[in-house]
Amino acid sequence: MAKNENAPTAPERIEIDEARLRDTVRAILEAIRLPKGTPLYGAFPEIASPEDRQQMIDDGVYLFRASEARADGSAVREVQGRLLTCLKRQMPDRAGEWTAIETGLGAGEGAEHFLTRILENDVRHLTTKANTWGVSPDSLSLAALFWARPFREEAARRLADGVRTEHWRMGFCPVCGHWPGFAYLAAEDNRRNLWCAACTTTWRFDRMRCPFCLTTDAEKLPYLTIDDNEHLPLYVCEECKRYLKHRREEKDARRDPDVDFILTVPLDYVATNQGYIQESPIPVRFEKPDGEASRAYRAKARYEDGPSGAGNIH
Repeated sequence: MAKNENAPTAPERIEIDEARLRDTVRAILEAIRLPKGTPLYGAFPEIASPEDRQQMIDDGVYLFRASEARADGSAVREVQGRLLTCLKRQMPDRAGEWTAIETGLGAGEGAEHFLTRILENDVRHLTTKANTWGVSPDSLSLAALFWARPFREEAARRLADGVRTEHWRMGFCPVCGHWPGFAYLAAEDNRRNLWCAACTTTWRFDRMRCPFCLTTDAEKLPYLTIDDNEHLPLYVCEECKRYLKHRREEKDARRDPDVDFILTVPLDYVATNQGYIQESPIPVRFEKPDGEASRAYRAKARYEDGPSGAGNIH
């Protein structure tokens, strides 16, 4: 991948309070963290044997079937209450929206039903509710992402146990099927690790390949930076017009993907203003893992021989 020297930087600067945003993200993560041992699911799909789950991974089929799961009602309401209380405190400029979401959930929608629709990746339902409740899609998506987080993380913990990803060549998450929200370039060998904002799974992926359309044409895979900030490159694809934010890691640096994901909002501004498409962390690309579109993507992913990386799902 080469830097796009002709690409303009942001036409306007976005001023962000990094310290405040960092504190906000960490406060949200603390708010949604329930005590260890809290039951998160009332019903969970029967977990296949490690061999069968490994076969799914090797076949390019992600593991979580949200439609077969039912979250525990008490946990759903607990996370909802803690999250909205935190958002009101940490993001008071949107207090009216957080209150509107809270009111909407209490006026007939029901927290458990709404979370089920989130876990089932029903972006149309979220869009409808955003319009009905008078809140921005961005605010509702932010709340939905973190509300569902502990439930998706628990699903990942159960399903990924003992499974390896040597032959996972897909750009979407091997556990829940979502597109990556962020990526890291390792300091030691420059290998790329993708991160799922939905369930926090990470997996290795070819650096010279677009995770969204799988093109390997280096001339169509440039990267952009803001003010020559080389440690936060924005990798774009001229084939499908998607983009993905990255961080070049320093040796022994601790990853903080949720913070990186939020603090790099200026990169989203640069990308979308140049016509690139931001993939939402709410829907999945293939609702039917064995459907025709999924099979075509998986066939393209396997076109080149050799694994994309090795190691456990993290």
